[in-house]
Amino acid sequence: MKQLVGLFSLLLLIGCQPGEKPLDAVEKDKALEELPFTKLALADLSDFKATTANWSVVASVLSDHTKEGDIRTTEGTGVLVNENNETAKDALFTNWEHGDLEIHLEFMMPKGSNSGIYFQGRYELQLLDSWQVADPKYSDCGGIYARWDDAKPEGQKAYEGHSPRLNASKAPGLWQHLHIIFRAPRFDASGKKTENARFEKVEHNGVLIHDNVELFGPTRGPAFPEEGPLGPLMIQGDHGAVAFRNIKYKRYFDDPKLEVTNIHYQYFEIDGPITELPGFDTLKVIKEGPTDSLVYETLSERDEQVAYIFTGKLQVPKTGDYLFHLSSDDGSQLFLDENMVVDNDGKHDFESKVGLVTLEQGVHDLKLTYFNYTWGKGLMLQYEGPEMRQQPLLSRVPAQRKSDRPLMTITPKKAPEMVRSFVMFDDQKITHAISVGDVKGIHYSLNLRKGALLKFWRGNFADVTEMWYERGEPQLLKPLAMAVEATDGVIAAVLPGNASNYPEKSQESLTFKGYDINEKDQPVFRYQVGDAIVLDHYQPSEDGQELIRTIQLEKETANLYTRIAADQYISEVGNGYYSIGGNYYIKLLSPGIEPVIRQSQGNTELLFGLSASNNAVKYAILW
Repeated sequence: MKQLVGLFSLLLLIGCQPGEKPLDAVEKDKALEELPFTKLALADLSDFKATTANWSVVASVLSDHTKEGDIRTTEGTGVLVNENNETAKDALFTNWEHGDLEIHLEFMMPKGSNSGIYFQGRYELQLLDSWQVADPKYSDCGGIYARWDDAKPEGQKAYEGHSPRLNASKAPGLWQHLHIIFRAPRFDASGKKTENARFEKVEHNGVLIHDNVELFGPTRGPAFPEEGPLGPLMIQGDHGAVAFRNIKYKRYFDDPKLEVTNIHYQYFEIDGPITELPGFDTLKVIKEGPTDSLVYETLSERDEQVAYIFTGKLQVPKTGDYLFHLSSDDGSQLFLDENMVVDNDGKHDFESKVGLVTLEQGVHDLKLTYFNYTWGKGLMLQYEGPEMRQQPLLSRVPAQRKSDRPLMTITPKKAPEMVRSFVMFDDQKITHAISVGDVKGIHYSLNLRKGALLKFWRGNFADVTEMWYERGEPQLLKPLAMAVEATDGVIAAVLPGNASNYPEKSQESLTFKGYDINEKDQPVFRYQVGDAIVLDHYQPSEDGQELIRTIQLEKETANLYTRIAADQYISEVGNGYYSIGGNYYIKLLSPGIEPVIRQSQGNTELLFGLSASNNAVKYAILW
């Protein structure tokens, strides 16, 4: 056995828009949560079977969301695009096949476009421009398309389609994210199907839209009408333009698996307080013998002040990288071939630690130690390996109980609602936050320490269950619809010049000074930046599609700037709209005031100077 070194330096870089950060940089932050995915580099079409000229690899894609079918590309690599016509309109197939598959990808569609992804070439997840569809059907974006029977009467040919739980679509021309876990059908040795295929999970733009949906057969238009254990991933090519990037996947198979043989345990009892794993050579063994699991409760004489050593032979059927999750209450440690792989020692509640190793095929010595002092207890070992999904090793995984807690929500009815809470942003909990819901269905959250717009969403307002249920310890407010995260950073800053870095973190020179309520019952937030006073106001547009933001200077100071966007790229797409990294659009509404667009700190930034002659910046946000 050897410790895994340099794994992530070997990952292929996925194609980027100009200035985009490599996906690997994001992966490193989560390196020990799960094994890395296989990525399609999209340097060319070599990951796919030969097809017609409608499919190509480009550097970037832009689209004007107001124009039907509009799609513009630039030469290069990193983005897969379909631009079909009457003669070139074939589907695209991967040159690899899959059974169980977990996949992340981003897609972009022009206005009015239509496509679909067929798992195993048989089961379609629909892609469609379904922006702002109020009641999505199986034929809308994220729907699991219906099966089809031409022998049935008109109006009854389609059956067993599955609509998404809600419409999580963005505006056309924006990048959207899908995370899908597909479980293939199972067959016995004679080829008889024993289990149907399933979409175990489908998340669209971070929203769960399907949960454990069973598929009784191929959906309409499959490449292979007969079901099987394997098949390629297929992307529809004959309906409309569509682009993909950041495609990464894991294929899973039932066998082989890790196994542990010759399992032996030793049970110890400890008198007095214990806050870490003991020196076992100083303790008397109370009892010992063979066992077939880590369910230690069946081996124990009492629940508290106990400790264990488990040993055995780990049978590794395939050389590769393995990630072990060791969960316990209180402390535990995992050793392989006398090397510590996971250290979860100490007196603590039930929590997990992980360890990443490379294991050679063959037999390895396994040792696991555990202690429980008092109160809670628990021990569980799980692993993920090459083409092996995360699963328990010698452990009993607690059954997932369906939550019976009530859903507590807030709905603005006659006036805007303002809620102080914690808010998640970029996987971090923001503690000084406020969320504002409007009766028109346009909502947003702010970081009051910075004056930063955190996120915005359209639809239902807020789930506040975690603020009020039982102790309400998480204190989190969650959007009840698909939310888009905005640019981090302070609302305004003094910069010596256009080339100076814009601050990302809170500064002593910036102070939140509360808010006033205007004639429409909307809050106007007030910040002091040095000697300047900056007002920040949000309101829905008249048609309820956009969020209008106005940043206004009440008292000025020299060299004051506000940054309204920073992303991998900022590109004008038409009708006055800018695409902010393909994540959302903004439209400048302050005539005669020119922005500063520059490259800084690895991003493209859009800034405005604030002064007595240029004392207000107004813009619309669309998504």
